[in-house]
Amino acid sequence: MNLEYITKDDITKVLKEIFKQEYQDKTWDVYSLFLISWFLQSKLDIKSKIIEPKKGRGSKSKINLQSNDAIPRSSLTEILQLIKILNSPLDKVESKFYRDLLLLGLIDNKRKITRFCQELSVQTEPNQIFNLKKS
Repeated sequence: MNLEYITKDDITKVLKEIFKQEYQDKTWDVYSLFLISWFLQSKLDIKSKIIEPKKGRGSKSKINLQSNDAIPRSSLTEILQLIKILNSPLDKVESKFYRDLLLLGLIDNKRKITRFCQELSVQTEPNQIFNLKKS
């Protein structure tokens, strides 16, 4: 199995294949979360492939924007405030904004800041507004 990204479900599946014991799904989830945390604290190459599970409603590993008529849910004011803090770690951004940031091209699927976002962050607010509306 050569995956580009590794999710908690992928790890759970492998654990179930290796260990034939019968446990409840919640137990397998806990084991997977512990293993993920160990990988993330390690110096192994695998940690760059692991998608860290998010708590709460934002627990989906990928954001799906298949609809061509998808529009941002956040206000322009909220987006402008987010642009100011996007150069800091993204874990400071509330999970409800990730969809809009992705939709506007400010972050990519790996939740990394895009070149477009970097360019916006040094522009004046009127230029930011103009370029956001254009995107």
